[in-house]
Amino acid sequence: MKKTLVALAALAAMAFADGPLGTVRYKLHYQDPGAGDRKMTNAITRAYLGYAASLNENVSGKVVADVAATDEEGTGKKRYAYFLKNAFGTWANPGKDITLKLGLFGPVYQTQAFNNWGYNFIVDPVVIGRANYKTGGKQVGVFLPSADLGAEVALKVNDVLTTTVGVLRGDGYKDVTGYAGDPADCVGDMCNTAAELQFDVKAGVFMASFGTTFRPHANDAGEPEFSPNAHVGMKNDRMRAGAEFAATFNRGGSDADNDQIISAGLYGVFGIVPGLEAIARAEYLCTDDEDSSIGRGFAGVSFLPAKKFKIVLHYDLEGRFFTDDAYWHTAGLASEFSF
Repeated sequence: MKKTLVALAALAAMAFADGPLGTVRYKLHYQDPGAGDRKMTNAITRAYLGYAASLNENVSGKVVADVAATDEEGTGKKRYAYFLKNAFGTWANPGKDITLKLGLFGPVYQTQAFNNWGYNFIVDPVVIGRANYKTGGKQVGVFLPSADLGAEVALKVNDVLTTTVGVLRGDGYKDVTGYAGDPADCVGDMCNTAAELQFDVKAGVFMASFGTTFRPHANDAGEPEFSPNAHVGMKNDRMRAGAEFAATFNRGGSDADNDQIISAGLYGVFGIVPGLEAIARAEYLCTDDEDSSIGRGFAGVSFLPAKKFKIVLHYDLEGRFFTDDAYWHTAGLASEFSF
């Protein structure tokens, strides 16, 4: 059924398509987890393929399919599957100060975080969490699904401030790791509905974004799950730097099981010469259980032989605090090609 939806959506988009779009990500990594279990990864990690379309200067749309490997470790088999990631239409009034989005898409701060950091094919910004943060085999670093069905209105108040209000509903876009939320914590007609409120400020090279989402909870309707986020930074032609924060509170809907997730990060990108950048990142994630606290440091050099082609050589150190010998070294090459 999902494959049929993707095919139909792609055919509909081609009828008035401005052109195809896509992103392909590849990595060659050597990892030493600190316990002798060294491994080499060589794979296309992700591909996003779709079409962008416009009826006129005010009405446009986009359909994107996500292609990813679904093989399990140890099986020796490599399979790829695709499913619908985004499918939405947008309308903007003639003055471009009001924009309405309808369809399948993610919270607005996800896109902002990707654009600000710019290297999410290596590590995702903290504002959406990271699916590969694990404690005892359980993923803890996911704050919201990548996309839900919904509606979103963005109002450009002035040249500095933009406000976005949205309502999203559904289980959300599922990644191939199998994360699909925690259905035991959320049942009922309203629990998969999220309301979002976001404020964005841009003044010269400086930028700030802050907001939150709310989801009703079956255990306690009076105390919904909420996920605040914030980003402050600067960006010009030579340099990008910023600080990010995200959290999810009251996931269990009660004081006895609040299951908090808190994450923060710092990043910097510096253009050494045209086509060559130095990149660095540090981040920290914790939950109610102190044994799940994880930190990560990242440094690398990025080559940009073309506008939409990046090759990064990097070193990555990740460790779980309060636990002996829980650390991982990773060195490798990662690349992203877009069209």
